[in-house]
Amino acid sequence: MNQRPSTPSPDDEINLLELIHQFLLQWRWWLGGALAGGVLGTAAAFVIPPKFEANGVVQVAQVTSPVETVPETIVRMQTLAFREEVANRLVQRGQLAPTQKETWVKALAAKSVLKPLKDAGNYLAISIQAGSPALGHAVITTVLEVLKERQQPLMQERLAQVSRRIDLARKNLAALEAQQGSVQNSLKPQSSKDGAYLELARMSEAGTLADLRQKLLDLENSRLSPTTRSTKLVEPVGVSERPVSPKKQLLVLAGLVLGGAIGTLLGFGLPAWRSFLHERKEMAATAD
Repeated sequence: MNQRPSTPSPDDEINLLELIHQFLLQWRWWLGGALAGGVLGTAAAFVIPPKFEANGVVQVAQVTSPVETVPETIVRMQTLAFREEVANRLVQRGQLAPTQKETWVKALAAKSVLKPLKDAGNYLAISIQAGSPALGHAVITTVLEVLKERQQPLMQERLAQVSRRIDLARKNLAALEAQQGSVQNSLKPQSSKDGAYLELARMSEAGTLADLRQKLLDLENSRLSPTTRSTKLVEPVGVSERPVSPKKQLLVLAGLVLGGAIGTLLGFGLPAWRSFLHERKEMAATAD
């Protein structure tokens, strides 16, 4: 025997107008919740310490080529010894309270602080948030100072290698020039054919000497700027004039919305809970 599907009665369907009516009846709850949440959001906006953002772009030291790759430089800067050195110098100079040292040692380890610039060679960006513009500026300049000191031995070693190559090129050039002079003095063409061969030999040696002199010149120029330069900021440190956090308007808005939502739930939930408890008492009384 086939059964007809039951059709929902009007009482089983959700009446949107009735729901809105009930929502408006509970206006004290959701309005009170929104006001309470707005007050809490406003209080949080003024209680949370402001943060200012400081940014800098660093060009890694190089001697003809970078002394360290950007990923290697970032790994160096994220080591505990490096971060502690930065924090210690800030404390020694009175730019950071001793109680804040450990906080900053941890803060400098965040991945968001150091980022390589895409398609920009040996450049990396430093971005930190500090309690004041002065502290943000001091942190970035101190980070750069420590980095330059750490990379200085690498620069000196690279420059020493270039100097050794220059000395070797000079010796080779002097020996080749002396050899060419002695050969030219000893050779005397006996015929026009011998003279042609001798001229070709002289041209070949002259080309070799020219290549060696150019190589020596390139090596000597490699020790000069801009081929050789120490780690430096591309531009002065940029610090935001206004705090980047907390977002006061967002906190207030979030407090209003969350408070209103909680008030609405309480406005609907508490009467339903009371009704449920009342029904249970009536059922218990009827059973007795």
